[in-house]
Amino acid sequence: MIILKEINKNKKIYNGIELLRFLFCLWIVIIHCSDIKIRHKKYLERGFHVPTFFVISFYFFYPQLRDRIITKIITRFERLLYPYILWPIIILILNNVLLTFFKIGEFDTKISLHDFYIQIILGARYHVIFWFQFNIIFISLILSIISFICKDNTIEVIEFLSVICLYLHFSRINYNIFISFKKIYQITLGCLIELSPLAIIGCLLSSINLLVKIQIYSHLYYFILFLLIIFLFKYNIFIFYSGFMYPNIFLNIFASITLFICFGSLNIKQIIIAKLIVFTTKFTGGIYCIHSIFRCYFQKYLPLFYDKSYYCSFLIYIICYITCYIGTKLFQNYKLKYLFI
Repeated sequence: MIILKEINKNKKIYNGIELLRFLFCLWIVIIHCSDIKIRHKKYLERGFHVPTFFVISFYFFYPQLRDRIITKIITRFERLLYPYILWPIIILILNNVLLTFFKIGEFDTKISLHDFYIQIILGARYHVIFWFQFNIIFISLILSIISFICKDNTIEVIEFLSVICLYLHFSRINYNIFISFKKIYQITLGCLIELSPLAIIGCLLSSINLLVKIQIYSHLYYFILFLLIIFLFKYNIFIFYSGFMYPNIFLNIFASITLFICFGSLNIKQIIIAKLIVFTTKFTGGIYCIHSIFRCYFQKYLPLFYDKSYYCSFLIYIICYITCYIGTKLFQNYKLKYLFI
């Protein structure tokens, strides 16, 4: 996923959060690239990975909103927009050229400019996974506007916005508006209301500096919370509610905050392990952007290497990591590096 790894004022990297990002990115690759057994599928796909990514992303974005640091806010949008716009262009060109000359395009037909416009406007057409970036960009833009208009009252307005989003969801207004639309609109526009509260939760947790405060509590509490998540998901407690991708807002909020606390409280003092975690999670955003491309070509043109197993998912993850590593080395002095990080 594209989760911006902002560092706080003390230049401290929370290795537990970095580890959580890695696990969730790998989780998503497994979901997209593996033939998950039915008995495991509901636990792997039931979504608190994306909601937790939203909490993490906006936790580290909020200090920039609060202090209205224009340069860092611009940098965030650059890091989001470069892959959001350029990867669909790359896929369009790659597919159409390979299809024309070698008959091995990613899709069976050429991608049209109309498809490209829809992809950019909604974040989902032929590179469907970018609905996630669409939501992050849109919510980041709204919160940025609020921070510059409301200034010292930003957090209060954000809280009010969360109440509105929750009302639109639980009153079924959001669902009734988008249920008659095509799937592409449901997973982008419909999900905005479902994911906005998670982004706002990230801002609220950041406003109280949660990652610093949780260091004083016993890890036993966090372990109990983690077991409670498993219990809630295993027995389908308050799981079902009308919506689209992530309709179970209260469950997602609880699970996301709990995971954020559990992993955020980890104090990894071993330098080697800490460096290994940072090294492993360095290209999480880039891997999310390109893993579906490798999956498609493996599945269509290298079936001997693509058996939809967990091992194949690991292989695709490693190949994507190497690709992102090379890409950042080639463009380390240019903004094109944002395609890979």
